[in-house]
Amino acid sequence: MKAVNKRRLFDILSDEQKAIATNESPCIVVAAGPGTGKSLAAAARLVHMIETRRINPEEILVLTQGEKSAMDIQHLVDKHTRISSQGATIASVSSFASIMMEDYGVSRSAIPWVKDEHLVALVEESKHL
Repeated sequence: MKAVNKRRLFDILSDEQKAIATNESPCIVVAAGPGTGKSLAAAARLVHMIETRRINPEEILVLTQGEKSAMDIQHLVDKHTRISSQGATIASVSSFASIMMEDYGVSRSAIPWVKDEHLVALVEESKHL
């Protein structure tokens, strides 16, 4: 694994984002409004986990609200560091659910009790976390 220019990435973080990035908890939820820097904090946390805590990227899961956020996180890691996050799963909640359904052979028809309106309600509720 190449050395990371973590300093460059961490220099652009606010104190609150640094606290998120260096939080030692194995699982955290960051709930904030649009444009508050959640993707930047998540990218810094990913780098911190791989470089400083020496966690295998294959053991890291980053879930986001949408596809754009997942792509932004990957872009930020690539732009500000020389670290490889290859192996880490960075995905939106819906993409990750689709991957799990495919990997474990669950089709949409296998869960008929989940109605589209339930999925919409779940997504709407998650926006308020």
